[in-house]
Amino acid sequence: MLGTSLKNATAASLVMLATATTSPACWADPDDSQSAGCAQRVAPPAAVDASEAPQPGHPELAPLPVPATPVGGAMLASCDVVQPAGSPALPEGPAHGWLVADLDSGQVLAASDPHGRFRPASTIKTLLALAVLNGLDPNKQIQLTAGDATADEESEHKFIQPGATYSVYELLEGALMVSSNGAANALARVLGDSGGVAGAVAKMNEIAGALGAKDTRATTPSGVEAPGGPSTSSPYDLALIFRAAMKHETFRKIVAQKSIQMHGSPDDFPMVNDNAMLDDYPGMIGGKTGYTDDAQKTFIGAAERDGRRLVVTQMYGLNAAVTYREQATALLDWGFALDPALGIGKLVDPAPKAAPPAAAPAAHSDSSSATTTTLLLAGVIAGGLVLANREIQRRKGEAPSHA
Repeated sequence: MLGTSLKNATAASLVMLATATTSPACWADPDDSQSAGCAQRVAPPAAVDASEAPQPGHPELAPLPVPATPVGGAMLASCDVVQPAGSPALPEGPAHGWLVADLDSGQVLAASDPHGRFRPASTIKTLLALAVLNGLDPNKQIQLTAGDATADEESEHKFIQPGATYSVYELLEGALMVSSNGAANALARVLGDSGGVAGAVAKMNEIAGALGAKDTRATTPSGVEAPGGPSTSSPYDLALIFRAAMKHETFRKIVAQKSIQMHGSPDDFPMVNDNAMLDDYPGMIGGKTGYTDDAQKTFIGAAERDGRRLVVTQMYGLNAAVTYREQATALLDWGFALDPALGIGKLVDPAPKAAPPAAAPAAHSDSSSATTTTLLLAGVIAGGLVLANREIQRRKGEAPSHA
């Protein structure tokens, strides 16, 4: 359960989300027939506790609309395992939803319930990092607050102390390497500017929309459950978000670090990356782990082999006979062995930014043109008057006057 202070801090975010959520005409209603055989086509599984129960006076978020056409290709509408015809058998594992794709070309190689909606847990911090890298200077200094410490209460690795100062870069290390919720809150608080954490969450969702991540809605910057409605994403969307984040050199550097020495008070302390596959899987170049009671285990990771980079995403599952890491390892191995020409869909490219409106002609140009036109008209009229006067005088037999 979240602390009361953290619930209050997320209430404004939920109000903003509820009032901003719309259903574009091109999207199907949540009870559309395509959802009939897919348990998570519309919303994540039911929560296991009361952490998402709406607070009195605050709205409950409606499910996101379901796109009428699956993003990335028709085969990605499947709720089951889907792979190229004739490809080798896929490994089994605990994650209900997963996806393997080429990080560079965007070719989706195989997936299980790729657009199924699940809680992302701390993998949503990848979306926060993307928003931060687009909006804040990594060298900017941030002083931590009591609210940041409250947000950090559910973090496994606690280092947030009110009054301490860290750079944006260091807080990103804390949020991505050890999943510090307090670091995420501090980053969001500053990123949101006058809108605070709610403003940052709105920016995160704006970026998700621009990427084509139609299954994704953040309700908190950290991925913890919020009263009024869950954060949602999908295996497909997590791959989109991670692919976009990996275009940033700063992000690539942070998620590739196995450990660092973080400055602290009174002493510096070691920070070891939660992504153990940096040690376990040859070629692993970065990733992000996540877990809550409702989300269960989630993971995004990428690896490189022979110049080819693959991304794997996993959602909603606990270790059983096969662990999460073993499943991720087997899926990556399967993907690297697959013919690069084979696939079942594509990771879409971000929507192009709208072209800026054409600049209006400068005001002085209009004024100058108007002035020139006025002078020409005046000259024509004056000339006409002079000629008319001369003609009158000629007819009267008078000597013409000089104008």
